[in-house]
Amino acid sequence: MRLIISRKNLSEIDTVYFHDAEIAEVISNYYKHTIAMPVKLYKKDGIDTFKAIITFENTVGLDISFLEPWGAGIYVLEVNAEPVEIAHGISETLNSEDYFKVGFLLNSGDKINVIAARMIIEEMVYLDDGNSDR
Repeated sequence: MRLIISRKNLSEIDTVYFHDAEIAEVISNYYKHTIAMPVKLYKKDGIDTFKAIITFENTVGLDISFLEPWGAGIYVLEVNAEPVEIAHGISETLNSEDYFKVGFLLNSGDKINVIAARMIIEEMVYLDDGNSDR
């Protein structure tokens, strides 16, 4: 599975089953303006899981809370996405109307908010080398 989301097809985010996804790590690369989040997602059946990576490109904003007002937890309760206008983009090929915000609400009550121009959700594929327990 590989899904590329931009402001033009933002509603495609609704095709991903984010409920109870696990997000334990958020990796920021300041120089490349990227955010990477390894996640465990459920398939549409709500039973089987798979590992994926969510990458945000041309990122201009990241806001994460670690307050845990509802107790500890790394599971997604809900995801929302909306277009946003920013003062200026970070790329000559993008303009301020190309950006959108994605918000993840965790069961801890914490939020992860990202403003970017592109979001890529890609299933992680493992090569079986015969030495794996996966």
